[in-house]
Amino acid sequence: MGVINLEDLESGMVLAADAKARNGRVLLNAGSVLTEKHLHIFKAWGVTEADIQGVSRQDVAATAEAQADPRALERAQAVLKERFRQFWGYTYLGAAQKFFARWFWQATHSQLKPMAEVAKLIQCHLPNILTYLRHGSGHPCKHRIALFLHRSLENGAGEPAVQDRNVGGQREGRVPRGFRA
Repeated sequence: MGVINLEDLESGMVLAADAKARNGRVLLNAGSVLTEKHLHIFKAWGVTEADIQGVSRQDVAATAEAQADPRALERAQAVLKERFRQFWGYTYLGAAQKFFARWFWQATHSQLKPMAEVAKLIQCHLPNILTYLRHGSGHPCKHRIALFLHRSLENGAGEPAVQDRNVGGQREGRVPRGFRA
């Protein structure tokens, strides 16, 4: 049994638990076999996921990943990176938050695990990033924020592109001032 997103539900799947609308109304009882009509009703009532017998989120993710074209995934990653670069052009916080919300949804709903991880990392630091946008290029953290995000997007994860090595008690490697402990 597993809770599956509405987009991944298919006709013929069997409900493990009652499917309920947002207001708690039971739309379909446990043990029912899903049809296309049921899926349309779920969308109309705002159901976002359902508990399905014999299927887990990991199964759905593995199937989707196996079916994905590697070149299409690379193009999607490039598009997400390019779209995020537009974020730095915003000067109004409301517009920047709205843009980020759309970008975050696209990144987390893509089949790109590294991009989803970066999106979640950026979301954790979003208040600080918005402070940077509010104060503009004069903010003292501008260089550190830009460098961190650039490295995160290039690697596809929150790890720095240049690793420090501790050699004889001295750090070796290119590390910008402010990132050193």
